[in-house]
Amino acid sequence: MNLSTARSARRAKEVGLRKVAGAVRTQLVRQFLGESILVTMLSLVIALMVVVLALPFVNDLVGKQLSLNPYCAAYLLIGPNP
Repeated sequence: MNLSTARSARRAKEVGLRKVAGAVRTQLVRQFLGESILVTMLSLVIALMVVVLALPFVNDLVGKQLSLNPYCAAYLLIGPNP
């Protein structure tokens, strides 16, 4: 969030230039949403890779056998079946 605030002045110039070049509001919205989704997905992939790589070290550190279970994650997201 802090980085977004710090970059807002530069982005405001970019938006101004794009408007002068003929961009309409929907194009700007699509661009910003697309960039946000791309960065979010890239962050998710990197975070999952870090978790997978760090899991053996964490298991050794805590003396437990933790594992990644995708079915458990789906249960947390979707909830129990009625």
